[in-house]
Amino acid sequence: MVMASDYYKHKVKFFPIMWREEDQVSNVKLFSQAKKVLHMLLKYGFNKKQFMMEELCIERDDYPYEVIYEREAND
Repeated sequence: MVMASDYYKHKVKFFPIMWREEDQVSNVKLFSQAKKVLHMLLKYGFNKKQFMMEELCIERDDYPYEVIYEREAND
């Protein structure tokens, strides 16, 4: 989602979230996930358009939507 926001030039605000897991998380699982994310980031960095097409991210105009509320910009 972060890479798609960058690709489409969306303005994004990040805010910290915290969660707690009751069970113990395996370090192998964390390493595996980090490896997948790094691979995705490298593919995105070298060819953004190809990455987006491979990940089936179609153009925003192809999604049906209805605007419920639109906030005026404070420039």
